[in-house]
Amino acid sequence: MSTTSYPVTWEERGAGPLEGRLELAAGAIAFEGLDEQSRPVWRTIAFDDLRALRLVLDDGPSPNRALLVETTTGQVVVRSAARHAQVLQELADRIADRELAKERRTVVVLPLVEGAELRAHEIAAGGPPFDPETLPLESHELLLTSGEAIFVFESTSSVALEAILNALDVWSAAATWADLVAGPPRVASVAYSWHREPSLDGIGLGL
Repeated sequence: MSTTSYPVTWEERGAGPLEGRLELAAGAIAFEGLDEQSRPVWRTIAFDDLRALRLVLDDGPSPNRALLVETTTGQVVVRSAARHAQVLQELADRIADRELAKERRTVVVLPLVEGAELRAHEIAAGGPPFDPETLPLESHELLLTSGEAIFVFESTSSVALEAILNALDVWSAAATWADLVAGPPRVASVAYSWHREPSLDGIGLGL
């Protein structure tokens, strides 16, 4: 199937099934349908809120499978309204592809004045010129050369990258680094990248 829109029914805990369509929107899974009173219903799940996807045996009267979408706030059970059994697997694969394609690393290069490396090491020992606990980060590293401070940020959320980029002007103004900075920070672009495929919990897999 070439379309990214699927006829489905979906159900959340405490509510009855809803009939409509599922679309893979920019950065989100979007549901649109009708409730039992034929009133329009919309539901959006951001990719950043996904925790796992699993193909499970449907506990309803039909022996077909269902797609279990686990989010930060609960679970959504998605059943295909199409006749083809592979639709749910394809849907899980498409969501996984988009989830894994998200940018997860930001590398920022801060130029240093000549002879600043030793002082930069001393400052780095006391932590970065910002509070990493206030950003949705998974990890953070600082690499130093004789002329650059290289900040590496790892995250599973695109929100973190936006927050980091918005804070760049704060770094160059940090009092402890002010005498060492030779110019504005810049974001490094990735020319080549290789990584071992992560083992995401159940995404795109059958039972």
